Amino acid sequence: MRRFNVLKWAVYALCLLLLTVFQMQAAFYPSYMGMTPLFVIPAVVSIAMFEGETAGGIYGILAGLVWDCGTGRAFGFNALFLMIIGITIGLLIKFVFRNTILSVFLLSLIFTVIHEFVTWFFFYYMTDNHDILFALFHIILPTAVLTLIFALPLYLGTRAINRSLTVSDNTDLPS
Repeated sequence: MRRFNVLKWAVYALCLLLLTVFQMQAAFYPSYMGMTPLFVIPAVVSIAMFEGETAGGIYGILAGLVWDCGTGRAFGFNALFLMIIGITIGLLIKFVFRNTILSVFLLSLIFTVIHEFVTWFFFYYMTDNHDILFALFHIILPTAVLTLIFALPLYLGTRAINRSLTVSDNTDLPS
């Protein structure tokens, strides 16, 4: 019989909460050209890779709501975006990709660039800041590169949590 492991879900939630708060406090870690990494995107990608589309979507919503509380932008923007990321990654890992380190780098890069382009479009382009080349080279790409630096540690941490706290289906069988 499969058991629900509450401790694992609580650890994921606590880690996402801490990463989101840490992401919003740029004074604690170095930045490049004024850009800081987005810890939440590779964390949601990693959770969705190990736990599937349902958990990825739920943790995406939760992390996005915390992230939205700390920004002065439209409430729900990051929650919706991270939910879509979580569901998409879960389905991609289930049907298209394998759960590997290369996959986490590729998917984190793709979704970070998409997030930054969408953010730039709605919050800069629509407010009369039309310089797409400046945004690409000074906002989007530096943020994506800085985010990729943290993708591997977040993936390895998620894998460690998953392996140590997942209850096997065989634990209820007599030995």
